[in-house]
Amino acid sequence: MDRSRSAADIVVAVSVMAAGLALSIATIVHRPQSTLNTAFVFQDEGLNLLVADELRAGGVLYRDVAYPYGPIPAYAHTAFTAVFGNTPIAYLWFVALASSATVGLAYCLIRRGAALPTAVFVTAAGMLTVVIVPGSLIGGQTTAAYVPIERAMLLLVALLWRAPASRSLKQSIAIGMALGVWQGIRFGGAFVAGASILVLDAACIVALRVDPASVARWVRSLAAIALGFGAVEILWLALAYAILPSAIARDAVWPSYMLDTYAGWVTADVRWLPWGGWRLFVAQYLVPCSAGVLGVIGFYRWCSSRSDLDSGAIFVPLIFFLVGCASYFRQVHHFRQFMWTLVPASAWQLQRRGFTWHGVTAVLWAPAFFTVLRSSLSIGTAPVLVSIALPAGGTIAATPPLAARLQFLQRFIASDVQGGAVIYLDSGAGWYSTYRVPHATRHTWFAGFDVIRPYEARSFSGSLDRTAALIECEKDDRPLTTAGPRLPFPPEVNDALRPRLQLWTEGAGCRIYRVAGALGRRSPT
Repeated sequence: MDRSRSAADIVVAVSVMAAGLALSIATIVHRPQSTLNTAFVFQDEGLNLLVADELRAGGVLYRDVAYPYGPIPAYAHTAFTAVFGNTPIAYLWFVALASSATVGLAYCLIRRGAALPTAVFVTAAGMLTVVIVPGSLIGGQTTAAYVPIERAMLLLVALLWRAPASRSLKQSIAIGMALGVWQGIRFGGAFVAGASILVLDAACIVALRVDPASVARWVRSLAAIALGFGAVEILWLALAYAILPSAIARDAVWPSYMLDTYAGWVTADVRWLPWGGWRLFVAQYLVPCSAGVLGVIGFYRWCSSRSDLDSGAIFVPLIFFLVGCASYFRQVHHFRQFMWTLVPASAWQLQRRGFTWHGVTAVLWAPAFFTVLRSSLSIGTAPVLVSIALPAGGTIAATPPLAARLQFLQRFIASDVQGGAVIYLDSGAGWYSTYRVPHATRHTWFAGFDVIRPYEARSFSGSLDRTAALIECEKDDRPLTTAGPRLPFPPEVNDALRPRLQLWTEGAGCRIYRVAGALGRRSPT
């Protein structure tokens, strides 16, 4: 019977993973305007391509190219490009494959608290609508390679969890080591997950009203978690300081400056989830919100039941979301990115209720489920798009105005700058990669206001002597409206740079400024 159950779980896990991958592929094919688009040139997706280029050329992450996330996603994606090429479509395949793995892990976690039929229902009708990348309407961001990897790590930590009374020291050390590895994916999430485990452990202790000996055992378990985490963290520290200059190493292992970066550009309109109307809520947000309500009810009942405590692992993602709301989520996209964590816990409550609860939940989740299917599988009405072959390989789809912008920039680089280094504001990392444009510093992504660190402000200012031009364009296909460049650098850099800028040319929603005094460059004509 155990073998039959195991075989059935394997079949289901593989099936839901395949379904998730199929929906992602269908989204790529049918929705090029939202997947294979100019985000790989002018927005966050492009940074992944540039980082892979630099690492494959022998560069060192952080030292030769700045990167706001951990090394694991950067090197994992780079390894993938060594086999499949560093193109937009290869990157989408990478995140789609990683995302499909999270679907399988989510099913395994849900099975900890629910029987197979309920687990299949919650995974297929719930998780597939919020976790696949690309494809889901809430959590389907393709912006960074770390997104599906961090999700997988959260699910793995949850799968490692056992109730304090039954958790061995080895299992505790394994949890701690997993949290330590998480630090190499994206800084901060491990602390939120650790706090989530602490909350879940405490709920077990309080619910069971354990004796002092059991509390002492729990304290030893927490110490083992800390030991495992500390061992991996020391390894990260040793690697960083062995490879990187000390100042950069310090930022790499403890990038607290990113909080200032968020403070610099996250305004009130992108800080919290806005209300977009009932239609949007039903089609996108009803699944995680209703699942979250079920999960909270289930958590209360689980605490009261004092039985099958190991099934409480299913609540780790839910608690992660609640803790993250108070600390980890700094902008609206973070909330959307983690709303999938509300879904698994609903299975615990549904498993212990009858058919009626499943039926009501199916009705509530149906609009989002069928919206995702329609979005992925049908060819919708799309704007007129131009297919652009990128000089570095691969193709993207662009609206005619953005296609004209790319042609304008390509002509300028070829004729006026003649291969000289430029600065593109603010998110042009992909343009450097896909159009083989030189850059004079390790910084190519200026979407924040604290990316130039104090210890490198002088060297960055010095790099301006090797920079022919500064380019500022609108992110979309609108004309550029600002009168002067919006410089996102430290005040001392802005003060040194602004007097040197001379308008060179403009067009296609861009203004290009010559950096006066740059060596070996032609004067504007």
